[in-house]
Amino acid sequence: DLVFLYEDEHLAAVDKPTGMTVHPVGRIRHGTLINKLHARYRREHPEEDVVPRLGHRLDMDTSGIVLFVKSRRMDQEITDAFTERRVEKVYLALVRGVPSPETGIIDAPIGKDPEGATKLQMMVRPDGQPARTRWKVERRFRRHALVRLSPLTGRTHQLRVHMSHLGHPILCDHLYGDLRPLYAEDHPTSATPGAGPSVLERLALHAHRLELAHPVTGERLSITSPLPADLSRAVDVLGAMVEDGAS
Repeated sequence: DLVFLYEDEHLAAVDKPTGMTVHPVGRIRHGTLINKLHARYRREHPEEDVVPRLGHRLDMDTSGIVLFVKSRRMDQEITDAFTERRVEKVYLALVRGVPSPETGIIDAPIGKDPEGATKLQMMVRPDGQPARTRWKVERRFRRHALVRLSPLTGRTHQLRVHMSHLGHPILCDHLYGDLRPLYAEDHPTSATPGAGPSVLERLALHAHRLELAHPVTGERLSITSPLPADLSRAVDVLGAMVEDGAS
């Protein structure tokens, strides 16, 4: 049931759906991305056996591109590429409000939140690790925006923390924003906000594009994942509300 965006004998990329963890953690032991990859590639015969290794991670609620490799040598090559920032990552996100100006760089260190609801919850703090994110507004709505995000560093929950710090949290973010679903009725002219069916109930963050030099051929490899149906529908609904003068 995995959707492959790219594959060759050395590496591959899949389109991870929201709600799927990339590897077993806590009480989640089955149904993860790595479980599914092992089921696809592992074989009893040594000459046919392939051990897939993840090149990077995505949060469970984030959808989009996950790159993995098929050998230990490729694992080190890809790990070095990510560590040395030779991989360009682009995300798309729906956020509350419209950032102004429409493009810029957030330069704010990130560290653990001592009062966070989970051990992984982070915050902007002066003694945190350096963290930089480039943003650009792709599409404006009256009360929301679709933004393109490029992490220039790789901190835990970086995009979610930075957009919240900017004052434009990603929609449906239970840690750094507002967990409430997005409703078509959520606009000033609605008599009963939130009364109708929800448009979106999951974190509105999608790993959209990944670019890197292929570790074997050296050619530029660009992998793209379009917006999934739920996020695309949310964009369409917000756009229709703008046309109606309501959003």
